[in-house]
Amino acid sequence: MVICIRKMGCYDVGMVFLTNYGSTNQPRLFQSTAAKNGRSGFCYNLSMDLLSFLAENNISFERFDHPAVFTVEESSKLPPIPGAGTKNLFLRDEKGSRFFLASVSHEKRVSLKDLGKILAAKKLSFGSPEMLKQYLGVEPGSVTLLGLIHDVDHRVEVIIDQELWDAEQIQCHPLVNTATLIISHDGLEKFMKVTGHEPRVLVVPER
Repeated sequence: MVICIRKMGCYDVGMVFLTNYGSTNQPRLFQSTAAKNGRSGFCYNLSMDLLSFLAENNISFERFDHPAVFTVEESSKLPPIPGAGTKNLFLRDEKGSRFFLASVSHEKRVSLKDLGKILAAKKLSFGSPEMLKQYLGVEPGSVTLLGLIHDVDHRVEVIIDQELWDAEQIQCHPLVNTATLIISHDGLEKFMKVTGHEPRVLVVPER
């Protein structure tokens, strides 16, 4: 597997190094408490970082390091990065019994009311920073589909907008907002499969 890493500090883009990881034909799976209890699941070994997890599961990516970005507006000021930009919303229903990660293109303004109707979830709202950390292992400003690596018991329902799902490549934070990974559609599908998530692909309503 070839992993390309580029620095974007001070907005100067340059190649830093190219690393060749030994590829493996079989995804590396981990068993969670849920799996041991008869439910499907996996366990992210916390001694592994995300990049090692992707490499061991033969998921290619290109990484761009850059200054921290907390909003879509801030990310739009970075130099051009390949792939479709994403906006990721960590949501909960009224009772706090269901949690969602909705991923759409970065310019889309989502109607939570209409999305809630589609998902049969009353009064969708944003999950708290504490819930975000608990279920996806990230801080506000770093929400990413790759945070599903921490959702070992599959509590989070994954919603991906059709337009984003159709993209050849997408941009994802690697659990922090000081870098962006470029992952192909095939790589995204493989990530979902390895982590045991089945994304629901639909046209997310706009407001």
